[in-house]
Amino acid sequence: MMKKVFFLVLACSCVFMTGVFASNEDLQPIANAFFIDGNNTYCNMENSYSQGYVPEENNGFVNIVLPLLCADSIKNSAISINVDFGDTASSPFRFVNMRREVQLRSQPVNNYSDNKDAYLIDLNLPLEKNYSNGKYLVRINISYILPDGREGEQSFPIYVTLTAGSTDSEEGAAAPAKPKIRVLGYSVDKGEVFAGNTFKLSIKLTSLNGVSYNIKASISDSTNELIPDSLEGPVFIKKLNMGESTEILFNMKAIYSLTPEIKNLALSVEYDDNNGNTYSLNENTVVEAKQPLEIDFEKLDFPKEAVSGEVVLLRLTCYNTGRSAAYNVTGIIESQGLVPESKFFFGTVEAGTAKTEEIYVLVADLNTNAQFSPKSTQTEKYGPISGTLKLAYEDQYKGKSSKEQKFQSTILQPLYLNSPSHKENPNEPSSGQWWISIIIVSALIMLLGIIFLAAQKIKRGKNVEEDEG
Repeated sequence: MMKKVFFLVLACSCVFMTGVFASNEDLQPIANAFFIDGNNTYCNMENSYSQGYVPEENNGFVNIVLPLLCADSIKNSAISINVDFGDTASSPFRFVNMRREVQLRSQPVNNYSDNKDAYLIDLNLPLEKNYSNGKYLVRINISYILPDGREGEQSFPIYVTLTAGSTDSEEGAAAPAKPKIRVLGYSVDKGEVFAGNTFKLSIKLTSLNGVSYNIKASISDSTNELIPDSLEGPVFIKKLNMGESTEILFNMKAIYSLTPEIKNLALSVEYDDNNGNTYSLNENTVVEAKQPLEIDFEKLDFPKEAVSGEVVLLRLTCYNTGRSAAYNVTGIIESQGLVPESKFFFGTVEAGTAKTEEIYVLVADLNTNAQFSPKSTQTEKYGPISGTLKLAYEDQYKGKSSKEQKFQSTILQPLYLNSPSHKENPNEPSSGQWWISIIIVSALIMLLGIIFLAAQKIKRGKNVEEDEG
């Protein structure tokens, strides 16, 4: 017998280890779990990303603030970051080791009016002593591990415009200064860009040097998912003097089928000096494009009448007809006289899919959950009820949405309470209930029989072990 037990344990161990190895082989790296919080303004930020955040240059450093959010759980709630400064020959930055770990913490936002759980990357990048003004690309790379062991990496490009360094100029004191235009900032009028909607992109230009003429500005999206809303074409400005600033406006539209992600819109600006020489400026503006949630629920089919003491099985289907996943989808029944076993919990409902969940509801009487009654006092135990199904769900940015359904029913008195014998003497059991007593006695007999058989089986097992010994 001991040999049988040994081989049984060995077989179970092999099956378990095979399952472990198979699951580890199935683990695949995950991408794009993190996204930029474009709606909130954190410490050291003048504007949110959706309102045109620009890294700040000050006293030989560039401060970059990158608030990241994640819809998934991350192992140890920590990410590793590193900074790619670009080409060593042309980069204005001092190449230092910026590798560090960033924890998920509650951060004050919007001038300390609220708090937000975020992975906040706040870096001060040192500049070389002699650097040239211009636009430079810095990439912040992150790596992380999910609780199930999957590894992920992402890269976030940040464009830095430097204006406090040296400027290009013509040789000779008498030569006129070359015109130089730079982007001061940009913003979206509605703060967010949703698929199928129009929006206005405002970009502020300034002249750092010389006088610029015949300025022509245009915007484009390499994915062709954010497009001009009209046939106006480029924006033209006749003249911009040194030290002056101007604001240009683009009327844009997000196509319905766009991919929800951070979009890099390419801004192209061409301008002339007073001799007809042409100069150009190419910048990228970051816009966060989103897909709105489109969640529908079928009508809750609750019986028009239900007997007190009855248990009702309810099914509910959630339909995601949009192009983004919905998270933490739930449904809660609130009604006088009803006791649900739990709430409907759908979890994550992916785009273009449906999920069905079911729960059991006990039909009690009107004294149960009386706080949901529209009446201030309740004397009847049976009668009509009006309930509410409260539905809630979140998008990938943890924005919450809700819906409600109303339903009506009538709780009926149990049938045995309507029998003549019960009405004549409610203190005596009805003769019509003899079958209930028979069922109870039969159940007890069956239970005793099961216990007897189990005891006999245990006794025989002990005898076998004694014989083998």
